[in-house]
Amino acid sequence: MTMLLAVMVLGCSRPEKIMVKNDGLWKEMSLRTKTYLNDQVLLDITVNSNLGQMYFGEDGNGWYQDGNGAITNYVWGLNADQDALTRTDANGTVWKNDILDINRKSMTLFATYTTGVFPTIVKLETTTVLERVK
Repeated sequence: MTMLLAVMVLGCSRPEKIMVKNDGLWKEMSLRTKTYLNDQVLLDITVNSNLGQMYFGEDGNGWYQDGNGAITNYVWGLNADQDALTRTDANGTVWKNDILDINRKSMTLFATYTTGVFPTIVKLETTTVLERVK
């Protein structure tokens, strides 16, 4: 009985279980973008207004609405370790985010994008904080 209870408690702490329970609408509360040029911080900007929202359906479908109202539909899923979220739109564009923190009320996602050709490398790091819409 104790072993079964431990398995149930540990199983509930995995992100996928939490994502399924927290399907629905999430509003972006802040977006921090750090831009690096050849490993030197060029910009560090946090935006807290005119952000978008994300919807995660139980069936794996969802959408993102930006701050101007434009909507992008996607399918979403988690990696095998259940610590990264992937969203893919109809054009095949893929957004991958590490799940830094998640609970019933908030979620923090992190992503890194790198582009350029040596010796000029540009890297963007984004941290998005979302709150569940009631």
